[in-house]
Order: sequence, then C-alpha cells, then structure tokens
Amino acid sequence: MNKIKISSYGIMMLTFFLSTSFFNPYISSIILKTTYNDSWISMSIGFILGLIILKILLKINLISDKNIIDRSNTKLINFILIILLFILSSSILIKTTTFISNNYLNNYNILIISIITLLVIVYAVIKGIEPIIRTCQILFCISILINIIYLIMLCFYFDITNILPIFNHNIKDILISSIYYLIFSIIPIILISIIPKYLISDNNYNKYIIIGYVISFIYNVINILITIFSSNNFIIENFEYPMYFVMNKIQYFNFIERLDNLFMLPNIFSIFIFLIISLLFINEYIKNIFKIKKDNIYVLSLISILIILLSFSFKIILI
Repeated sequence: MNKIKISSYGIMMLTFFLSTSFFNPYISSIILKTTYNDSWISMSIGFILGLIILKILLKINLISDKNIIDRSNTKLINFILIILLFILSSSILIKTTTFISNNYLNNYNILIISIITLLVIVYAVIKGIEPIIRTCQILFCISILINIIYLIMLCFYFDITNILPIFNHNIKDILISSIYYLIFSIIPIILISIIPKYLISDNNYNKYIIIGYVISFIYNVINILITIFSSNNFIIENFEYPMYFVMNKIQYFNFIERLDNLFMLPNIFSIFIFLIISLLFINEYIKNIFKIKKDNIYVLSLISILIILLSFSFKIILI
C-alpha cells in the first residue's frame, strides 16, 4: 500500500459502507421476515451488542502500528478471515450481479457482469487505499443525499400504524434477528485492520470508527422503518427484496417514476466498497505469504477468478 496519509473522517465513512454492505442484499429481508414490525427493536439490540464488541476490538488495537496481516500473533485469525472473505465476497457478488441482471439489464449474462465488476474492483485495489478512502468520502455524501430524497418522496405513502403492536413477536425471534444484525454489521468492520496506524493522519480513528458504526445503524434502521411504514406483512413475506418493492411504489405525476435505479445506488456503493476492501485484504495476505513487494495484476486476477468461480458454485444455494 502507498504510504499516503488518510484522515479519520475517511475511516469513519469506510466504516459506514462496510457496516451497511450486507444489510440490503441479505440481512434486511431476513430481519423483516422474522420480526417485521419489531425489526427496529431487534436491530437496536444487535447494535448495542455490536457496539460493545467494537469497543473491545478497538481496545485491543483493531488498528495498530502494523496492519493485521503483518502482525505475528494473528496468523490463525488472518487465515480464518481469508476463508470467510472468499465466502462472503463470492456470495454477495452472485447475489448482486443476479439482482442487477434481473432488474436492470434484462437478464444480461451474469458472468459478464461479474467480470466487469471485478475489473473495476481490481483497478481500485491497484490504485491503493488513499484513493479508495477518498472515493468513500464522495460516495458517502451522495448516499446520504439520496437517502434523504428517498425518505421525503416516500413519506406520503407512510402508514405509521404498521409498527403496532410493539413486541408482537416472541423473544426468540427478536434475538435471532438481533444476532443476524450484530454479525453482519461487525464482521466487515474488522477489515479496517488492514490499514496500519502510520497511514492515518491523526489519532482520532477509534472515535470515528464508532461514529461510523452509529451512523450506519441510524441509516439502516431508518430504511427498515421506511419499509415497515410503506408495506405490509404480505409484501414482506412474499417478496425477496421488500425494500426494492417499496422503492417501486414511488411515482409522482406521470413522469417521475422508476426511481428505484437511483435509490438502489447507496446499496450498490456499499457492496462495491466491501468487495474492494476484501480483495485488498486477500491481496495483502498473499503478498505477505509469498513475499511479494508490489501489487501484481496476475495475483489480483487469480483472486478475482477464484471469487467468480466460487460465486457460481453458490448460485444454486443462495439464489
């Protein structure tokens, strides 16, 4: 990685994207189907538990003088993370490319979409962590603006009584949903450990990681509440992407419609950032094992091919 200083604000925005990356393609639907109008309660429990775990991780130096790959006492952790990253990256890639193919590109070839996606991600990894962080800062502003517009345009469709009765589900379902939120909002944040402390321009990164996690929770819970207020239990149970269904409801006059293309962008941004950081992490791991000094296009290409092959092996299971 290039030794260019990055700010704690950039780390905060990277935390936001990593913590939201699995929410819309996977977790939001699972949580809504499990606890529906109590989803915000289960998410709040998961968030509080996640906050405790995150503070423990920061206390034991999630970000240190060396990135996690270079630390001698983390070899087993690194190996487990690499296996996990291959699985998560492959599953989210096939889920996303299939969604894009079905909803935006008229069933265009998924393999071609996957290859194009990985080419963009490989290019981002080659550019280095500093351009990635700067991109996060730009995409964060765009994402928040889009979500505000989404909230304003959909508020006229709200039925706030959908949230009643509160505690309509048993404690077991609420806890299951909270664990889902906890796991998939915290695990991606661990990837920040690939950034060594000497690349960060100030010492406020721990505080801003927590702020990024808090913002991601607020962002996620607002989207869940929007979906609850704008839909019903039938929609939640019968549609794989209830949030996307809600987006399709927005129509003003006879020309402002099909805004789901715009409103899905923040979700796509989060997925891309996760895939970029995952590939960066795996690449640094392989460079460390084989003592490779610089980024190698052949190594990155091999990692990408493995992710694509693994993603298609998951297709039957996950799609």
